[in-house]
Amino acid sequence: MLLIISPENMYLNKDRLIIVITVALLLNGCAEYKWVKDGSSDVEAHKTLIGCKARSLKDLPPDNVVYRDSSSGYESKKDKKKNKEITDYKLETNYQIDDANSYSREILISDCMLSKGWTEIRIN
Repeated sequence: MLLIISPENMYLNKDRLIIVITVALLLNGCAEYKWVKDGSSDVEAHKTLIGCKARSLKDLPPDNVVYRDSSSGYESKKDKKKNKEITDYKLETNYQIDDANSYSREILISDCMLSKGWTEIRIN
Protein backbone atom coordinates (compact mmCIF):
# COMPACT_ATOMS: atom_id res chain seq x y z
CA MET A 1 0.00 0.00 0.00
CA LEU A 2 1.42 3.36 -1.01
CA LEU A 3 0.37 6.32 1.07
CA ILE A 4 1.08 9.72 -0.43
CA ILE A 5 0.59 12.68 1.85
CA SER A 6 0.48 16.03 0.18
CA PRO A 7 -0.17 19.36 1.90
CA GLU A 8 -3.44 19.74 -0.03
CA ASN A 9 -5.05 16.50 1.16
CA MET A 10 -3.40 16.20 4.57
CA TYR A 11 -5.82 18.52 6.32
CA LEU A 12 -8.88 17.35 4.41
CA ASN A 13 -8.36 13.70 5.36
CA LYS A 14 -6.80 14.19 8.79
CA ASP A 15 -9.11 11.66 10.48
CA ARG A 16 -8.46 9.06 7.81
CA LEU A 17 -4.70 9.61 8.13
CA ILE A 18 -4.83 9.11 11.90
CA ILE A 19 -6.78 5.87 11.43
CA VAL A 20 -4.33 4.56 8.80
CA ILE A 21 -1.30 5.35 10.96
CA THR A 22 -2.90 3.78 14.04
CA VAL A 23 -3.80 0.59 12.19
CA ALA A 24 -0.31 0.37 10.69
CA LEU A 25 1.31 0.71 14.10
CA LEU A 26 -1.01 -1.87 15.65
CA LEU A 27 -0.37 -4.37 12.87
CA ASN A 28 3.37 -3.88 13.16
CA GLY A 29 3.13 -4.68 16.87
CA CYS A 30 1.46 -8.01 16.03
CA ALA A 31 4.41 -9.34 14.07
CA GLU A 32 5.67 -12.77 15.11
CA TYR A 33 9.25 -13.90 14.87
CA LYS A 34 10.90 -17.30 14.91
CA TRP A 35 14.48 -18.50 15.35
CA VAL A 36 15.64 -20.79 12.52
CA LYS A 37 18.80 -22.73 11.70
CA ASP A 38 19.40 -25.11 8.80
CA GLY A 39 18.91 -28.71 9.89
CA SER A 40 17.47 -27.79 13.30
CA SER A 41 14.00 -28.34 14.71
CA ASP A 42 11.67 -26.06 16.63
CA VAL A 43 12.46 -28.07 19.78
CA GLU A 44 16.18 -27.37 19.37
CA ALA A 45 15.41 -23.69 18.83
CA HIS A 46 13.31 -23.61 21.99
CA LYS A 47 16.01 -25.34 24.06
CA THR A 48 18.68 -22.95 22.81
CA LEU A 49 16.45 -19.94 23.42
CA ILE A 50 15.71 -21.07 27.00
CA GLY A 51 19.46 -21.46 27.61
CA CYS A 52 20.14 -17.99 26.23
CA LYS A 53 17.35 -16.51 28.38
CA ALA A 54 18.77 -18.19 31.50
CA ARG A 55 22.24 -16.90 30.72
CA SER A 56 20.96 -13.37 30.11
CA LEU A 57 19.07 -13.41 33.43
CA LYS A 58 22.26 -14.48 35.21
CA ASP A 59 24.36 -11.82 33.45
CA LEU A 60 21.76 -9.05 33.77
CA PRO A 61 19.20 -9.70 36.53
CA PRO A 62 15.94 -7.74 36.71
CA ASP A 63 16.15 -4.19 37.99
CA ASN A 64 12.56 -3.50 39.00
CA VAL A 65 11.66 0.16 39.11
CA VAL A 66 8.39 1.27 40.70
CA TYR A 67 6.54 4.16 39.12
CA ARG A 68 3.80 5.98 40.95
CA ASP A 69 1.06 7.69 39.01
CA SER A 70 -1.36 9.87 40.90
CA SER A 71 -4.45 11.27 39.34
CA SER A 72 -6.96 13.52 40.98
CA GLY A 73 -10.21 15.15 40.14
CA TYR A 74 -13.67 15.93 41.30
CA GLU A 75 -16.44 13.41 41.34
CA SER A 76 -20.09 14.37 41.47
CA LYS A 77 -22.62 12.24 43.29
CA LYS A 78 -26.29 12.72 43.92
CA ASP A 79 -27.40 12.66 47.56
CA LYS A 80 -30.82 11.01 47.46
CA LYS A 81 -31.75 12.04 51.00
CA LYS A 82 -31.12 15.74 50.47
CA ASN A 83 -31.90 15.64 46.74
CA LYS A 84 -28.81 17.60 45.77
CA GLU A 85 -25.51 16.98 44.06
CA ILE A 86 -22.36 16.60 46.14
CA THR A 87 -18.90 17.13 44.71
CA ASP A 88 -16.06 15.19 46.32
CA TYR A 89 -12.35 15.46 45.70
CA LYS A 90 -10.97 12.15 44.50
CA LEU A 91 -7.32 11.06 44.54
CA GLU A 92 -6.16 7.79 43.00
CA THR A 93 -2.64 6.42 43.19
CA ASN A 94 -1.57 3.66 40.83
CA TYR A 95 1.73 1.82 40.90
CA GLN A 96 3.51 0.21 37.98
CA ILE A 97 6.60 -1.98 38.10
CA ASP A 98 8.97 -2.03 35.15
CA ASP A 99 12.17 -4.00 34.62
CA ALA A 100 14.80 -1.45 33.63
CA ASN A 101 17.04 -4.22 32.23
CA SER A 102 14.49 -5.98 30.01
CA TYR A 103 15.52 -4.26 26.76
CA SER A 104 19.24 -4.88 27.36
CA ARG A 105 18.49 -8.50 28.26
CA GLU A 106 16.65 -8.96 24.94
CA ILE A 107 19.83 -7.79 23.19
CA LEU A 108 21.86 -10.36 25.15
CA ILE A 109 19.40 -13.09 24.16
CA SER A 110 19.58 -12.14 20.47
CA ASP A 111 23.38 -11.99 20.61
CA CYS A 112 23.51 -15.44 22.25
CA MET A 113 21.21 -16.98 19.62
CA LEU A 114 23.11 -15.37 16.75
CA SER A 115 26.43 -16.58 18.16
CA LYS A 116 25.06 -20.15 18.11
CA GLY A 117 24.16 -19.87 14.41
CA TRP A 118 20.45 -19.07 14.69
CA THR A 119 18.67 -16.43 12.60
CA GLU A 120 15.49 -14.63 13.59
CA ILE A 121 12.89 -14.33 10.83
CA ARG A 122 9.48 -12.72 10.69
CA ILE A 123 6.77 -15.34 10.12
CA ASN A 124 3.73 -13.16 9.39
